[in-house]
Amino acid sequence: MNRVAESKTSDLPREDGLLETGGAWTRVLAVASGKGGVGKTSVAVNLAFSLGGLGKRVCLLDADLGLSNVDVLLGINPVVTLEQVLFDGVPMERAILSVGRNVDVVSGSSGVSRMAELSRNKRTDLVREFHKLINYDYLLVDNSPGISAQVVSMCLACGDVLVIVNPEPSSITDAYALIKVFKENGLHRPPLIVINRSLSHQRSQAVFERIQKTAENHLGVNCRLAGIIPDDPALYRAATRQTPLVEMESASPAAKAFRDLARRLDAAGRDSANLTRPEHFFDQTVIRLQQAPILPPGLSGSGRPAVSGELARRLEALMRRLAANSRLLAQTDPEAARDTEARIEDVRELLDSLAGAAQGETGDEILAEDNAPARTETPPPNPSLSQPDQKAMVICPDPMWRAILENILKDLGLELCPMSDETAAIQPPDLLLVRQAPSAGLADLLAAKGDRPTLFLAANHDQAARFAALPAKEPREILTMPVELMDIQGAVCNLLAAAASRLRETPHLGHHDHRT
Repeated sequence: MNRVAESKTSDLPREDGLLETGGAWTRVLAVASGKGGVGKTSVAVNLAFSLGGLGKRVCLLDADLGLSNVDVLLGINPVVTLEQVLFDGVPMERAILSVGRNVDVVSGSSGVSRMAELSRNKRTDLVREFHKLINYDYLLVDNSPGISAQVVSMCLACGDVLVIVNPEPSSITDAYALIKVFKENGLHRPPLIVINRSLSHQRSQAVFERIQKTAENHLGVNCRLAGIIPDDPALYRAATRQTPLVEMESASPAAKAFRDLARRLDAAGRDSANLTRPEHFFDQTVIRLQQAPILPPGLSGSGRPAVSGELARRLEALMRRLAANSRLLAQTDPEAARDTEARIEDVRELLDSLAGAAQGETGDEILAEDNAPARTETPPPNPSLSQPDQKAMVICPDPMWRAILENILKDLGLELCPMSDETAAIQPPDLLLVRQAPSAGLADLLAAKGDRPTLFLAANHDQAARFAALPAKEPREILTMPVELMDIQGAVCNLLAAAASRLRETPHLGHHDHRT
């Protein structure tokens, strides 16, 4: 049931647009991460349900641009979003969707990024709409991953910020980079660190101490450890079933850790310094957006690659399809259901990889603190490696996956050939991207195509070995699922560069030019 308060006639706007109200307050918590793929939204969803289990009234605001992971994880399709409240005059109560006991969701959509467009008069009107959230004990704001004006503005408008970190070097440095930008923009409360997907309590404690030491030495920021969530296979099963872990497998180690996190946060947040009003959070977010937060050089907007929106929509649609199939199969064919769950994890890896990490901010201080080696992540591919009119063919029987892979190739400047054995034999493309089981027909096609570069996406290590035995000539590369978007982009660019280099070195091979 929605916890919506009606504005009273005595709740009059002040000069700054906020309402004079009674004693009701809400704890507004931001959930953020320095990079995608760390399980930020999973933490937000399970924390919301854990707080609800304590009898707290919770509103979860999905403020993740483009990637509506809250919707996917809960299996919901909101009809009304915050965007319509902000710009179409729709009442806030119509955007609130009840998803569980004491837990409601408001989907942000692209309306969050457009808050800076609001006029002062419009802001005053919307203050009343956000005041309707005053009856919630908690407003949890699930932000986009990475560093952007939107993330910085929303997080600093909240009473507290939860920073989600994985115990891996890239996640640690990106989390530090995020904290650094918060500090440069006026952070005045200690960030609360949550170590997610922990493999050992001792190692996770060391990860926190590493972040805390560096933040204190270089930024004068004192971080606090809010909780440690173990890496738990039950989390992936719950995501596949589009059900919060704490509801589906309440006895699992991660579910217990989420409930412990909720109890600690609730106990620590009872002082008035942690409390605010939803309308104040909204107004401060807009003001900060309009003042343009200080961001690292070269970073603006949402911090996402331009391709993210289109691919995200396709991946979300695929995940919804697969999750629905898995639920049906679980009743009749458990083995097929497990196979479908594996496919969902492949897609989830790609979906997470679209949530770009901070650009231009590498957390040099935290690396220097440990005297650690430089980050080894694959750099963003250079689209200029693709020459005009170069063609590529995707060999993939799954229409949704084929569309996703074709979008990746198009974003790298490649033209697409139709998926046809005859086309490949008569007019070979400059690159083949293969995502299907090895077969005699595939072997014949590879034999016919000559020395065109080929990228194989293998479902598992056994399939990777079978791909390696096919008669494809060099250059070729085999990636085993799950893979990230940048892995595919980087492999394509590397293959095209290798092919161009071979052609320059051995022009007598007579590389076929389909443009003549």
